[in-house]
Amino acid sequence: MNDRRLIFRLGIAVVVLALLHLALFFKNDDKALLARRSVLVTDVSDEWTAITIDHGGTNLIKMVKGKNWRLEKPYPASVDESAVMQMYDALTVEPLDDSMSNAELSRLGRSRRGFSLDPPALTVTLDDGKKKTVVGFGKPIPSGKSVYASVSGVNAVFVVPTNVLATVDRPAGDFRRRTLFAASPDEVTSFSIKNDTGAVMNFIRDGEVW
Repeated sequence: MNDRRLIFRLGIAVVVLALLHLALFFKNDDKALLARRSVLVTDVSDEWTAITIDHGGTNLIKMVKGKNWRLEKPYPASVDESAVMQMYDALTVEPLDDSMSNAELSRLGRSRRGFSLDPPALTVTLDDGKKKTVVGFGKPIPSGKSVYASVSGVNAVFVVPTNVLATVDRPAGDFRRRTLFAASPDEVTSFSIKNDTGAVMNFIRDGEVW
């Protein structure tokens, strides 16, 4: 009988130690992941099919990609591809200033709400057709040079330069294409003009001369 009790107690002790080891593993694993993370969005996809920017439910901007990027909300329009690339580079290339895991926040008696991240003041949803990544932006740090941010599925709060936020916190008009043609003048090698009578004038570039 005593042997059974001893074996039972040893079994309980083994289970408790295993759970403690598992908890320590995940705690250290979060730290290791954050230590290796140098940018806000690490799940990089060149095939984003939709980008949605939500200013706290008051101003929704949605861009979708077919052959080219187009503005869908708040009104339909062609999109300046360079504006999308600026956003892409800021989210996937711009180095982080700092990061804090949720465990660290708890030890400090802090929460995401204190950084205006629960809920975020602004969110950017990146959709590649298979997975959605939601990036949230909160309030600026006291110096005003950086802002707090979050990423869906990551138990941490990040600090990023304000220029990252500047690429997404823009009115819809800033994403519109302002030129009639997407090609630059140097890329054009020929064009035609047709008037209302059907007459056509063809222009061909020969070096630097038309």
